[in-house]
Amino acid sequence: MKMMRTSLFLVIFFTSFQLYADNIVMLSMNADGPVEQGFRDGIIAEMPDTRFYTSGAGGDMSIFRMQLKASRSFDAKIYFTNGQVPTKELLSDKTLPNVVFVSIQYPFQDELFDGVDFAGSAGIKTDIPIRKLVSAMKDVVDFKILGVLKTDNNRNYDYSIKELRQISAELDFKVEELSTDDLFVLNSQLAETTPHAVYIPAHGKVDPNIFDIIKAHNIPTIAENKEDVLKRGALLALVVDGYRAGRIAAKKAVNILKTDTIPQQPINSIEHFLFVVNLMTASRLGVQIPMPYLIIADQIVR
Repeated sequence: MKMMRTSLFLVIFFTSFQLYADNIVMLSMNADGPVEQGFRDGIIAEMPDTRFYTSGAGGDMSIFRMQLKASRSFDAKIYFTNGQVPTKELLSDKTLPNVVFVSIQYPFQDELFDGVDFAGSAGIKTDIPIRKLVSAMKDVVDFKILGVLKTDNNRNYDYSIKELRQISAELDFKVEELSTDDLFVLNSQLAETTPHAVYIPAHGKVDPNIFDIIKAHNIPTIAENKEDVLKRGALLALVVDGYRAGRIAAKKAVNILKTDTIPQQPINSIEHFLFVVNLMTASRLGVQIPMPYLIIADQIVR
């Protein structure tokens, strides 16, 4: 029944969609986020009559492929997506028109693009700034043992722990994995390994008690999600500026729509990050955030 309702919606939507000249399909694995909003705003600023079809697959690749198949029934000039897996899916289909993408990824994810032909595409690539985040924390707390919280997103955790282990010798710290399957085990691990800081990879749902336990041990936390700083008391976060990445990708799409040609430099690697700091947490822990970081901070919890 769910599949029938989805198919009916696609037929109705696509029929009306064909009436517009500058059609863009936006296929996402998940719901709209800053990247998609930035892309849409960038297009509308230059070409306000552009018609968008936006669809999220809820993390289900089978639904993503169904939506991709349904979108072939009308004349879209550009397909846009965000993320490495959906980008690879679109680039692997040479029957599509121009593909514009944003791929915010971990340093070791380039292997997923092995064998993919980027011809006829344009996009933005940027890495999750793990090294920069850890270096910033080192300027605040010179930790020697870094606990890494095993989050519910195994792929993110695997890439994070791999990068952290690779840079640990250079930045002079030891990595200790922390389980979140059992809160009593986590509490014992924190007491026994006594990490000087805890790293929190990107995650979905999280038990707020985890943050309470870490807080009870007075351990500073660094996070890949800014919400962990804004809402859960983590000390620092350095995250990719997805909105800006989307706006830059939109410029490439506008160039394609206006000239029917791929930009001379079709794929750019960028480094635009948001620095988020929690001064309430810093005060509780008795640590000082260096002034240069406060000056460049995009969001501060006071």
